[in-house]
Amino acid sequence: MFRLTGLALFIAANLLAVDTSQARREIEAAYARSFSALKNAKTMEDLDLNFKATDTPDSVSIMPGEKPMTWEQMRRYGFETLRGPTDEISFPIETFTMPDAQTAVVQGTMKVAGTISDQYGSFGPKDEKHAVIATAPIRDTWVKTPDGWRRKMHEKLAANKLIVDGKEFTPPARAAAPQK
Repeated sequence: MFRLTGLALFIAANLLAVDTSQARREIEAAYARSFSALKNAKTMEDLDLNFKATDTPDSVSIMPGEKPMTWEQMRRYGFETLRGPTDEISFPIETFTMPDAQTAVVQGTMKVAGTISDQYGSFGPKDEKHAVIATAPIRDTWVKTPDGWRRKMHEKLAANKLIVDGKEFTPPARAAAPQK
């Protein structure tokens, strides 16, 4: 009797096991489509279309030390994406877990590289061109929808690490906001 029960539990566990490899392939493909769309975006409408193709309507982005923001709140930063040419966007997945068949949690380090014209003089002389690489640890939560996998939450786990012209760059500390 014990062997039969053990065998039945083994079979049931395997039947209920989540196929993480298929989900991972689909989510990796979603990242590839999204990164391609970001690199080729010319207008805010292009960014809106990418959001709709990648994220759930109620998705949020969380930056270190800040409250969650919706796409409508994040949208104002879209012009930053459009302003500078992006040569590379990558996100090698370091961990991929599925707490259930409808949810996937992905962690890795996002890398965005490009050449910018420094109109503010942030990295040296004003209007000079610089090769910039920004990296940050990311955790994304994806959910399975009738339209496929969509990102529900994007969390940047630490501030960007910047490399400018091949050297690590530490931005100057921000002045504290005046007390009211």
